[in-house]
Amino acid sequence: MRQMTPEVSYMHRFRQARTTVRPEVAARRLLSGVIFTLGAVAATGSGPVRADTVYSFNLTSSSDLAGASSGSPSGFCAPGAACPTSATYALGANVPITGTISIDATTSQMTFDLVLGQNATFNSPSSGSLTVDAGSSFVASSGAPVGVSIYSTTKKGVTTETVLPGTATYTALSTLVLPAGVTETANQPILSGLDCSFVAGSSGTCGFVLGAPDTGAANILQVNNGGTYDGILSFNLSMTPVPLPGSLWLMAGSLGGLVLFRRRSLSKA
Repeated sequence: MRQMTPEVSYMHRFRQARTTVRPEVAARRLLSGVIFTLGAVAATGSGPVRADTVYSFNLTSSSDLAGASSGSPSGFCAPGAACPTSATYALGANVPITGTISIDATTSQMTFDLVLGQNATFNSPSSGSLTVDAGSSFVASSGAPVGVSIYSTTKKGVTTETVLPGTATYTALSTLVLPAGVTETANQPILSGLDCSFVAGSSGTCGFVLGAPDTGAANILQVNNGGTYDGILSFNLSMTPVPLPGSLWLMAGSLGGLVLFRRRSLSKA
């Protein structure tokens, strides 16, 4: 067997050291790749925004359109009346709301798609009732989002995000399903109140009001059933975060398996 000179032996060990990566180093490199890949996948569809700044929520079954028993009831009022305290048609009981909310903390914008889950009956002591049917929707789309102000507070290691109205005037698009003889004569109610709170990755609450108290506002929700009435609707919403797609968890599990496989392979080398 040919004996290596000291110089050859040294170069051999140097090349071997360059091509041999310690298991813990390899694992860290692969884990960094996993984290980068997950971030890239999660950000897909959200443009240049980082994944952790867009919060998406589904509404829970406790979300509702607020009735007369709440602190901020919903109603339809004669133009010029103090609404909803002097509502001609007042919502008697809370009505379920379904839908989604998305809050972009980078652009300070919020979108939502809310749908009335049941018929909402607004009663009048002297004028009968006014019904807004299930399926009626209230939308702020990505093409016309609501501007918001977002504030973060941290207490005992838990960061809470508070979402309040932006500095400009914003509206939503309402599409009311109404009985025969009733028409929706204005369908872009102003966002006249907003207060949301949540912890990233956890549940939260959101309350806001659509509609203005009188026709002097630039954007209103208005119906006509022989007379004209301006609406103001209060939403009490309970939010739960949208879970990651199953495919993303599957990919994470697969990449995690690669980490373990790589570590075992290197430990045997």
